Amino acid sequence: MVLGWNFGDGHLHDEQLIASVQSQCGFEPGELRCIMVESQPLHRQIMLWRIHDAATGELGRGEIAIADLRQLQPWSFDLPGGAAQREGA
Repeated sequence: MVLGWNFGDGHLHDEQLIASVQSQCGFEPGELRCIMVESQPLHRQIMLWRIHDAATGELGRGEIAIADLRQLQPWSFDLPGGAAQREGA
């Protein structure tokens, strides 16, 4: 862990931290990817997400409905609405 502990909801875990880690480590493309999901906003039934590669930058961003996430319980690789795809899938 970069910070030595987990802040829980992602405090400090953003593109600025990834850039700092990248400047120290020099990861190759695809070697370090971060998936960031924002907390569900009050009174909205969506969650915002983004995927960032340390070497190449943002790979994608979007939103997913909470109802769609519930359909994945307890887990599934068939993501609704084309939200994202596993590599090689």
